[in-house]
Amino acid sequence: MQDREEIRCIINDNVSEITSRMTGITLIESQPVEIPDAYTIHLCAKGSYQFDLYLQTDIKTLTHIAKQMKRKPVTSEDIPMYATEFFNILGGRIVSKINRLYQQTARFKPPVFFSDSFRLYDIQEDTLIFYYRYLDGNVKVEGQFSRIRAL
Repeated sequence: MQDREEIRCIINDNVSEITSRMTGITLIESQPVEIPDAYTIHLCAKGSYQFDLYLQTDIKTLTHIAKQMKRKPVTSEDIPMYATEFFNILGGRIVSKINRLYQQTARFKPPVFFSDSFRLYDIQEDTLIFYYRYLDGNVKVEGQFSRIRAL
């Protein structure tokens, strides 16, 4: 895929910036690490290209995200709702920047929350994988272009 490094920067910069701004979590890139009992949030954008974005992390991190967004204690029912809203904002920023930069159009569907390490597609050669750590846990983000037209 051409411009892989530019897209890598868009994803990485937005993951770090949005996570810090919305949750107070400062992510630091790390080496690959397994995340036991990971939950997955998936977002898909389709149009002149298809882009799948995955976030995997543990329940402790998702609870922190939900508490910061709600600004008060959360229930177990609140966690998927606030976590997917967080990922909706993050994914929207990434897709919007890719659309503007490459003059493409893709619209994304609302994120889907899975209570396990779900993957819609096998990891392909051009999958961008990011591992992050912070004081209380680990986060994995994957960006995958499944079909690209003139990107």
